[in-house]
Amino acid sequence: MEVFYGDVWGTVCDDGFDARDANVACRQLGFSGASSFSSDDNHGDSTMPTWMDDVDCRGSESRLDQCRHNGWGSENCGHNEDISVVCSTSTDNTGIGSSRKRDF
Repeated sequence: MEVFYGDVWGTVCDDGFDARDANVACRQLGFSGASSFSSDDNHGDSTMPTWMDDVDCRGSESRLDQCRHNGWGSENCGHNEDISVVCSTSTDNTGIGSSRKRDF
């Protein structure tokens, strides 16, 4: 996943990244939520900065940059830890790892 900050594209590290974070990212893009997320070293060799690390969303945020994180560019990650998110086109609006009883 890539984010645009300070006129530069960068990546998001998988440290602490969970279903709430994935759901917020997908909803920001206009999807109902995330269907999956993963981290592996199949993303290629990036020369981009890693912009976000230790992302921690409550789940109610409308944008990923509203979630807690270490601060822009404050990270301890390699690009083999870049997160990948698959967004859902489902209309049930729950996303992964959530419950209809929770306010996401």
